[in-house]
Amino acid sequence: MERKGQKIASSSVYNAPSQRFNRLLQKLKTKYKARDRHVIECLGTLIPEQGVILDIGAHLGGYAKEFARLYRGNVTVHCFEPSPYNLSILKEVVGNLNNVHINEFALSDKVGEVDLYLPIKKSGHLGTGLAHFGLEQARNYITERVQTVPLDSYTTENELSRLDFVKCDVEGAELLVLQGGVETIRRFHPTLYVEIGEDYLARMGHHAKDVFNFLRSVDYEPYQMDLKSCVPTRVNGYQGRAKNYLFKHRNSDQ
Repeated sequence: MERKGQKIASSSVYNAPSQRFNRLLQKLKTKYKARDRHVIECLGTLIPEQGVILDIGAHLGGYAKEFARLYRGNVTVHCFEPSPYNLSILKEVVGNLNNVHINEFALSDKVGEVDLYLPIKKSGHLGTGLAHFGLEQARNYITERVQTVPLDSYTTENELSRLDFVKCDVEGAELLVLQGGVETIRRFHPTLYVEIGEDYLARMGHHAKDVFNFLRSVDYEPYQMDLKSCVPTRVNGYQGRAKNYLFKHRNSDQ
C-alpha cells in the first residue's frame, strides 16, 4: 500500500536545531553564491533594458537577485512568494535591492486563501522549493495558509504599463496563474518561462497539454532554451518530463 503523507506541526519543524541551521545555510548559499547566474544571463538575452520581470514562485530569491543584476540593475523585478518560511529568507536575500518588489501572496485564478503544502524531506529538512497547492500524498508535510490574487488584478492595481518577461515555477499551479493573468498576457505579450511537469500538474487536476493548449489559444509558441548557446529551439509540445519551457508570442520580435 502506498504510504500517505502526514501533517506535522509547523512549530516542531521550524524550531528543530537542524532546520534552524539548514535555514542559515540556505540563506548564505542563496545570497552569496551565483548558482543561477548562467541561466539568467541566457534568459536576459530575451529581456530588454528597463524591462519589467515577474518572478512567480520566487522561492528564496536565487533567480530574483540575478534578474535584478541585468543591465546593471536597469530592470524591475516583481517577486511573488506566499510561503512565510521562504519569505523570511527571500527578504534577507533581495529585500535591500531598490529594483525588486516582494509580494507576500501567490498568484492564481481568483482572490482567496488556500493551504500551501511544504513537504518534509527524508533528511527532516523542509523541501522549500517543493511547496505546492493540492494534497501531499507521499511525504510528511506542514501547511501554511496563504493568500491568492490573480495577475490581472495585480497588474491593474499596480498600474503596470509594460511587462516583458514572466518566470513561473509554482509546482503544478502554473495553469491557474496563466488563467488569472490572461488579459495581462494578451495586452503585453511577455516572454514566458514556465516549468511544466505532468506529476506536478496532476495535483490540481491538470495536464501538460492543458497548459500548451491554453497558451496556443493566446497565440504563443513553445520553445526550449539551450542554456549553453542561449538559443531557443522550437518544440511541438510536452517533451515527456518536467522541464522549463519558453513561450513566445507569435508577433514577438525578440
